[in-house]
Amino acid sequence: MTKGIIRFSFQKTISEQPVTLWDKYVFDATWMEYRMQAANFNQKTKDTLFTNILAHEPRAAQLHQMVSTAALGYIRQLEGIIPELLTVHGKALIPFKNFQFNIVQSDMIDSRQHKVDITFISEPLTLIDTFNHHFLIAIGDKSREWVDGKEILTELIPQSGALGIYSVQAADGYKPS
Repeated sequence: MTKGIIRFSFQKTISEQPVTLWDKYVFDATWMEYRMQAANFNQKTKDTLFTNILAHEPRAAQLHQMVSTAALGYIRQLEGIIPELLTVHGKALIPFKNFQFNIVQSDMIDSRQHKVDITFISEPLTLIDTFNHHFLIAIGDKSREWVDGKEILTELIPQSGALGIYSVQAADGYKPS
């Protein structure tokens, strides 16, 4: 892979079987918000299932954004660090400012149907190399330090199915490998 500045995307799925207490709080808050907001869109069909409401009322696509407001306070609690995206030493260090919220499925009556995705978009990271299914990165844009031959503190991040590369940018002075 060409070295450069990257941004990770990390998708966290929250469903009726929460992994952490934080997940449970987000699950409960977003399901309650879905129940309240979906009532505004199901008056014609009286359907309670998100995909059915969306099929009959295209404006219901607004529910993604409307329901996301219930998760905002919990996302702020993360203090700008992507949860569960851990280094090989078990530390959560990858910073984010942006995220995308998506209702995968929900139902106004049956909470077991409620499932949402939160995709965290990292701040810029310097990709130094990839090997053995790991990304060797430095937090922030360290391309100038790299070119100047300075020491750069690094982190090793294992690749996973929830982790993707959101964007890539050539770094000053980097040459493709």
